[in-house]
Amino acid sequence: MNQYQSIRIFQGIGEKRLLAFHRLGIDTVFDLITYFPRRYEDRSVIKPIDQVQDGETVCVETIIASEPSLARIRRGLEIVKFRAVDDSGMMDISYFNQSYIRTQFHKGDSVRFYGKVQIKNRRVTMTNPVADHLEKSSHQTGSITPVYKTTQGLTQNNIRNTMEQALAIANEIPEILPPEVLKEYDLCPSGDAFIQIHRPEDYNKLEYARNRFVFE
Repeated sequence: MNQYQSIRIFQGIGEKRLLAFHRLGIDTVFDLITYFPRRYEDRSVIKPIDQVQDGETVCVETIIASEPSLARIRRGLEIVKFRAVDDSGMMDISYFNQSYIRTQFHKGDSVRFYGKVQIKNRRVTMTNPVADHLEKSSHQTGSITPVYKTTQGLTQNNIRNTMEQALAIANEIPEILPPEVLKEYDLCPSGDAFIQIHRPEDYNKLEYARNRFVFE
């Protein structure tokens, strides 16, 4: 794969999505891999329900304790509700205007939720959280997650999924800094730097990658 090939080579890139990426200045594989996140969400912190704080954004690993129910509050407003539990307590989950969610969760499922916690009268709730079924291999939680600037027709997941495909060639992109410079200034090789910028293992490695690009 050539770094200057069009991103249309990636799975999921049709004409509409190609145009959306173009609006962000992304046309080639190299354009994509050098499109750095604007910020990160720390979805690596996992807490038991009884240790979460009101207003905190955090991950909680749970078992679904009730089948989701769908209620139509009024025209244009639907809510799916269900309860999740862990060994320490229980939490109410709500999704607004996402009726399809009702079929995504079932009693007994192991699910990790990431969202903002609200606690009122000792009742713990999350509204519209990001969710991962722990039995599945593709996860949106449990790690430091990049957040990109988007445009109409592109979601965060669209960008992240396409970026994952681009990272497969990260180590094939030619290194522009001489080995002696990398060694003298303790800089991360470009391939590793691209991977850690877009898929950081931890904050130390993320900072190491950032230092490389700041130097460059």
